[in-house]
Amino acid sequence: KWGLLEENKSIALWANMPYNTGNNMSSNHTFGGSVKLTDRNANVIKDVDDETEKLIYLDSTDFRYLNMPVSGKEGLISLSYTWLSRRPHKRNAMIPKQGQGVDLTLEYANSGLYGVFDYTRITTDVFINFLPHKKSPVVIFGRIKSVTMLGDKPPPQDMPAITNDTPIYMGGSNIFGSDEVIHLRGWDDWRLGDRLVFGTVESRIGAPQASLAAFLDFGNAWYAGGEKADLLFTGGYELRVNIGFIVLAYGTAQDFNRWREGENPNNYLRMTLINPF
Repeated sequence: KWGLLEENKSIALWANMPYNTGNNMSSNHTFGGSVKLTDRNANVIKDVDDETEKLIYLDSTDFRYLNMPVSGKEGLISLSYTWLSRRPHKRNAMIPKQGQGVDLTLEYANSGLYGVFDYTRITTDVFINFLPHKKSPVVIFGRIKSVTMLGDKPPPQDMPAITNDTPIYMGGSNIFGSDEVIHLRGWDDWRLGDRLVFGTVESRIGAPQASLAAFLDFGNAWYAGGEKADLLFTGGYELRVNIGFIVLAYGTAQDFNRWREGENPNNYLRMTLINPF
C-alpha cells in the first residue's frame, strides 16, 4: 500500500513560558514560540523491490487525485498559547470527569527569509469534560478543532484534510499538534481543502482501565474559493481498553445517512483520543 514518507533534517530553537495567576493552581497558561529550519524530502512509496529491498516511489505521472508532495527547505516561525484547567487524577488517563482547555497555534513560513515555502497555518483546538450531574455515571466530552491554511505556496502534504488514514495517539493524547490525522470514525473517504473544521461529542462510562463510549463525529474540509460540500456526520460506539502508553478502541460506526437507510456499519480497531492535550 502506498504511503507518504518524508525524511526531514532540521534544527530548532524554542521556548515556553508557563504562567499561573495564583487564583487556581490547576488553571495554567503556556506561551510558546519557536524557529525551525528544515530540509524536507518528501516521497510517496509505491512498492518495495523484492531483490534489492529498496523503496520504489511514485513519480509525477502517478498522481491523479492528490497533489504530489513537495520537497525543499523550510523556515518556520511558530507562536502558540495554551490554557489548560484540569486537576490531577488517575481517571484523567481514561475517563476524566473534569478539565477543559484551549490551544491556539500560528505557523508562518516565508521564502524571502528562508526556504521555498510561503504560507500561514492557524490551528485552534478546544475541549471540555463535564458531568451532567454530580452523581451521574456518564461523562460528556466535547471537542472542536479548526485549521486554516493561507498563502501562495504551502506544502501540499500539509494541507488540511479529512482522510481515511489511521490516527496515532499516545497516552490518549494528540502528539502531532497541527499535523494530527483527522478521520471521522465510520467514514472511509477523503475530503481536501485549505479550511477544515472537525468536532466530536462523546458520552463515556467506565473505569480507568476500560470504558464504553457513544459518539457523534462531524467535520468538513473545503477550499475558500470553491464550493463547500455539506457537513459530514458520523455516529457509533466503541469499547476502550487502557494498555498504558496507548488506549485501544474497538468500535462500529458509519455516516448518519447509512444509519437511516439500515446499512451495515463499519467495524474498526484503532488508537483513540481521550483529551487532545
